[in-house]
Amino acid sequence: MVPSSVYAILDSCKPIDHLFPNLKHIEWHFDPQEPVGSLLHLDILLGPKVEYISIIPYHSMPEASSALLVERLKAFILSHHVLRHLLVYCPHNTDYAPLIPDVIAANKSIQTLEIVQQTSQSLPRSTWLELARLPKLEKTIIAADEFLGSEQERNELRALEEPTFVSLRYATIHAQDLTGISRCLDFVHSSSLERLNVFVTITPTDQEAKALFTKLMMHPSHGALRQFYFHSALGSPRDDTDYILTADTLRVLLAAKDVSAFGLGFRCPVSVDDAFLNEVSAAWGDTLESLDLGTGWRRRPAAPPRVTLSGIFALLQRCERLAHLGVEFSPDVQPFREAYMAGTRPCRGLRTGLTTFAAGASLLGALTDSAVIMLAGILSDLLPAGRTLSSQWDRAEAQRADEDPEDPEERQRWQEVKELFEEMRTIRMQERLWPAIRSGA
Repeated sequence: MVPSSVYAILDSCKPIDHLFPNLKHIEWHFDPQEPVGSLLHLDILLGPKVEYISIIPYHSMPEASSALLVERLKAFILSHHVLRHLLVYCPHNTDYAPLIPDVIAANKSIQTLEIVQQTSQSLPRSTWLELARLPKLEKTIIAADEFLGSEQERNELRALEEPTFVSLRYATIHAQDLTGISRCLDFVHSSSLERLNVFVTITPTDQEAKALFTKLMMHPSHGALRQFYFHSALGSPRDDTDYILTADTLRVLLAAKDVSAFGLGFRCPVSVDDAFLNEVSAAWGDTLESLDLGTGWRRRPAAPPRVTLSGIFALLQRCERLAHLGVEFSPDVQPFREAYMAGTRPCRGLRTGLTTFAAGASLLGALTDSAVIMLAGILSDLLPAGRTLSSQWDRAEAQRADEDPEDPEERQRWQEVKELFEEMRTIRMQERLWPAIRSGA
């Protein structure tokens, strides 16, 4: 922690113009212990050649400090026209969205413009249209419902046949539902979109998701898309099969080439099996680094998961780059029991770079003590360098309204697996080191 007096001295000793006249890249973090010093620090860094500014407070800022930050940024933005990247992530504060018109007015060549604040703050539709027309904009966040406006306004924009979002490569789109996302994609004319992050309030049905995925595969950017992420805020209705995302729906996206990340965060059940994982590995095996199939919430599976440990083994064998895997699975270890008891580990020697495994709401309650030990051993082989094994049943976060309540038995079982996993993982690390030690002896 640097006292604010130090920054005051530096500021007073700087040359006539700037202390760092050639600085181009700034990443600034607010220090709640030194609010005045933090802002003085930023003042010292802001120079004539700065092209990249990232503002990440991490903690809530006092209202006065937040207002001063907005004032300093606005003054800098309006007087400097070489800014190319502005990222403001302030989830604990407000009042940053009004910076967007200033950025657009002063920096027509802006490439990155992302502002995240505590509550959404509507922008005039004219501002959204100006944002969409920026010729070099590559990364931004779009509030689709604000941008699209009324049906009449959408029709008027369509009639203009004016190219919008022509250079977009990394898009985050928010909307009430997937209809808004689909309509927004009609006005993303870029053919180089690489990453798409979708956030909707209402969880879609299987057919609604399939319609969006089909549209994506027909978009001008379908050949460039490498990363997909889909999220929803509200959980699906219980016991409604229309909201179960099927392998048939997800299979539509397998037409995309060289995908490195696929994250399915819609709060609804996902029904896949080993055969689908095999299709994933056949389509994306050479490039896939992250795959998550709905493990981000806690609701008991309506039917036993059809993904098995054998299916996971096969996926990892073909996807050597896979670092994160999230999938609900059947913990049945019976097929491996005879070999395991004979001293043969089912996936020993499997070459995998997996570092995190998320089991979602997978259930262990029916496992015997010996099966728990065997499962922990198998998982330690799957994640030899693993840093994280997670389950929704022993997480720290509080229960949300659309989730199932805690289950003490499941929590205990998963904690037992994790404790055994950590012990066995240490042994696996020692096993890998042993050949090197012997050869060096």
